[in-house]
Amino acid sequence: VNPFGDPISRAQAYKINNHTNPKMLGDIFHKIRKSIQSKHQIKRGIVTAIDSTFVASRSITCPLVTKGYNPSKAKRRTGIKAHLVMDLTNRLPERIAIGSGKQADATTLNLLNALGKETVRVFDRGYRQYKTFIKYIEANEWFVTPRVMDSMPNAIVDFEITQNDLDHDVIADQLCYLSSQRNTRGYSKYQIRCVMLLHRNDPDCKPQVLMTNMMNISATEVVEIYNQRCLIEVDIHHLKQLLGISKLGAYSEHGILNQWIIALICYLLIWLFERTHYQGFGFWKAAKFIRYNITETWYSLELPAPT
Repeated sequence: VNPFGDPISRAQAYKINNHTNPKMLGDIFHKIRKSIQSKHQIKRGIVTAIDSTFVASRSITCPLVTKGYNPSKAKRRTGIKAHLVMDLTNRLPERIAIGSGKQADATTLNLLNALGKETVRVFDRGYRQYKTFIKYIEANEWFVTPRVMDSMPNAIVDFEITQNDLDHDVIADQLCYLSSQRNTRGYSKYQIRCVMLLHRNDPDCKPQVLMTNMMNISATEVVEIYNQRCLIEVDIHHLKQLLGISKLGAYSEHGILNQWIIALICYLLIWLFERTHYQGFGFWKAAKFIRYNITETWYSLELPAPT
């Protein structure tokens, strides 16, 4: 579509979007991201997280949507599930995958396979998959994830707890078996580190156990790495609310994926604008500033004075 040509209607835009190959927009996304990395000398961050979000859809004719559609519950929301991989150190998106609303999160954990050994993979309990954990342990690829508290882990060795760990609500640091049951598909022969937390300010809070295969850092650092996972929740909120993909209007798999890729491209452009022209302004304010001034020419844009 020629951006300098005659404007097209919304119906024509939806038609073009649904029939455009996502590979074309995906190549644009990767080129912009590669350009940002080269110009700003950005290396891949230490902490990378994956999380999913449910996105409602106006159409039930798309195969991804109909897989999660129940005619007896037509009043409930129908849509797709998007899985986003974010570089939390640089706050840059890495990958995106879409699936049906009923798809299990653990089936998309392979999106983290190409990150390298120097990256710490952080994900919540929805992505728990012991086969992947064993693969990470054998390949010495780092990860941090909560342990489901169906039973207490079987401790092998108790590590020393420092005062700094106690100040961060760490009550135990142990070397445990991967599975609490000794004869569960051979998982018991694998060992993993478990850091147990108990928030003393909340008397009703239950203990939380974090699993990791990193043995050369303190328990406090394990907790701080996992606490960075909340940043991906903020980034997903920005994508859904600021960039307008809280409800999908596409009726094909190509259209749904294209909407997400376009949102990620806009995210990169806003990130580049904020880092280049007004670093420290914040993504939210930068996006609002561009939205309010989008009808003006770029020659007349005036940045606000720093506070």
